[in-house]
Amino acid sequence: MADIEEKVKGSHVIELITVANDFCIFTEGLEKYDKSDILGYFQKVLPLLYIKGALTPYVPPVEDMVPEHYITEENWDNIYSQFKEKLGEDDMFGLVIHDEIYGDKAEKASIAEGLADIYQDLKDFLVLYQQNTSIARQNAVYECHRLFAARWGHRLVNVHAAIHKLLFSSKIENNTLPGQEI
Repeated sequence: MADIEEKVKGSHVIELITVANDFCIFTEGLEKYDKSDILGYFQKVLPLLYIKGALTPYVPPVEDMVPEHYITEENWDNIYSQFKEKLGEDDMFGLVIHDEIYGDKAEKASIAEGLADIYQDLKDFLVLYQQNTSIARQNAVYECHRLFAARWGHRLVNVHAAIHKLLFSSKIENNTLPGQEI
């Protein structure tokens, strides 16, 4: 049991908590920022968040664990709407889905929806971890690890690629990169 407790309180989890908390605080304060600040922030924080998520250790769930969700549909809708408003016409991006049976197909995806989904999973993790019992912390780390593999890690990669394209596509066409403007 000591090994599990060490993982649950270890540096990888603490570092994920730090980055996830910063991500959530920024997301909850979107109204203070313009689109370029928002895109610049997520361009930088998403790779860090991915690394911290990938380093989150596996711990088994506590028996009879029912994942608790603290972010309501109303909370999610509010975050999604704020992202959608800030991103405007730049919200939608093309996504290629690889399917062995049906082949590759292109679909539209939403940066706002992806970021709201990531926010929901991370905020649920933070709230559960902060309950400050060994069972809550263990379940929080288990669920965060599981959802990283199944959901938010993949969404993060897709959203980051879309943000990269938004930030750099017009600059590349004009042979200037951000930071090289005169």
